Amino acid sequence: MKTKKIFYVLMLNSILLIGCNNTPSTSSVSSSSTTSSSTSENNTTSENNTTSENITTSENTTSQETTTEIPPIIKNPNLVYQLDFSDKDNLGKSTGSNETSSTINSENNMEIVENAIKGKTALKFNGAGMHQKGYIEFPSEILHNEATTITSWMYLPKDNNPTWRNEFVFSNSETNIYFRSIPVAPNNFQTYSFVTNMLGNGEEVLTMKTAQRNEELEEGWPSAFSGLVQPVFNAWYLMSYEFTSTSFKVYKNGYEIYNYDGDFSLTKVSADKFRFGANVSDQDEDYIGSFADIRVYDKALSTEEIIKEYDLTFSDLKTANFDFNDNINDSIRNFTSTKHGNAEIVEKDNRNALYLDGNGNENADARSSITCETGLLAGHEQLTISTTLYLPEGDQMYKRIFEYSVGGRRSVSLYIGFGEANNIRFEYARHAGKNDRDFIQPENYKVPTNAWINITVTTDGKQGSIYVDGELIGSGTFNYNVAPFWCWYDLGFEIGRTKYYGDAPLNAYIDKMEVYNASLTQEEIKTII
Repeated sequence: MKTKKIFYVLMLNSILLIGCNNTPSTSSVSSSSTTSSSTSENNTTSENNTTSENITTSENTTSQETTTEIPPIIKNPNLVYQLDFSDKDNLGKSTGSNETSSTINSENNMEIVENAIKGKTALKFNGAGMHQKGYIEFPSEILHNEATTITSWMYLPKDNNPTWRNEFVFSNSETNIYFRSIPVAPNNFQTYSFVTNMLGNGEEVLTMKTAQRNEELEEGWPSAFSGLVQPVFNAWYLMSYEFTSTSFKVYKNGYEIYNYDGDFSLTKVSADKFRFGANVSDQDEDYIGSFADIRVYDKALSTEEIIKEYDLTFSDLKTANFDFNDNINDSIRNFTSTKHGNAEIVEKDNRNALYLDGNGNENADARSSITCETGLLAGHEQLTISTTLYLPEGDQMYKRIFEYSVGGRRSVSLYIGFGEANNIRFEYARHAGKNDRDFIQPENYKVPTNAWINITVTTDGKQGSIYVDGELIGSGTFNYNVAPFWCWYDLGFEIGRTKYYGDAPLNAYIDKMEVYNASLTQEEIKTII
């Protein structure tokens, strides 16, 4: 990340610009409360730096592909509040129907990130070791609705150690009714915790704890664990929280991933505090991560409405790209990889490719393959993996193009040769030892050899599909996401091998592999191959 600094004097509702330059940047805030600030988090080319005790500007080159063109927005009449940080003189300015400015407390070196996601400006929080030093204080009356949707683009760095950092919190100081969203809770195995006493049963954690997870593992690895909501580390993802008199729901990237029944109408809370980035008390550390385009609606938005409101497309949700031009690492989120055996980058038909020679089946660590950094697919409730490869002539049996697995018992795998040579099988094993699995294995289909082909697999968590060169060759039940996503942060992603069985590694040239946190349609797939 390149950094350049800007002089600002922060005041309650404005910032007096003292000095700046003309490149995209991220601004750091380290002074008293203010209703304005500014940020950037993508691409910058600066020649010199100026320092300020208040704001620093920098760029993040690891986020998803972005565009600086923002289409005109027709405001939804149910949009009560919108904080898009676009006004550099007043970052707390609302563009919703409620125009009361938010207060931005900026003592923890906040940064402004321009051109962060879809050309938007973001506010980056650096709250490690700090308490109530950096947060956004919203006018609490924007939550006084029978039905409410709180939604925002989120970005969490992958080195975010588990602790009780609040993404947002609202509360009533007299009745002590509260709700807290905590994305990397310490006892939830790097998953979200939703902590509240709104249901009248004392404090409740609405998501599964690590102890429950471990107990269910011992009981036989059920098809899904209720209450697991994961961040997607080092990537922008859209979170939406819906509060009504009948339920609390969570949507990620527009799709519902979590539902808890009960009366969650915010009219009974009558919140007098509503914050992003810090708790209302000093017991928890401040937030580490970024927010962009925070909105509050006075209705429960549907999937279609969220997608329309945020103009979501599949290209916004690309989370990994391995092009193997000069290294084996992901170029979008900077996830690193490790080579095994004789894996190497070579030139093949005027393109650089990862070459796997198929050797090393006796010793898993010697199998020609690569292992990606832990957490690559964490939080992917929907999934597309697209691979362009060349298979040399010859029979291949029980080879893996990829495998995402914990202990070999639970896994998502793409096979070449399962039961017969050179066929194809996309499999989700809930418990391999009990033969409890869903798979798609087209009959009488053989993968072409001695030619470059694209194999793309997709799943929305309930159905899965296989496409070869953009043509659908098989689909079926794929219940790896019965209720919400089962994958945990510690699962390993292997390209070209399995670590847990005696199967030989893949023999192939791989030109590229792309991952999306979405289930792409056939038309969308044809645009990327």
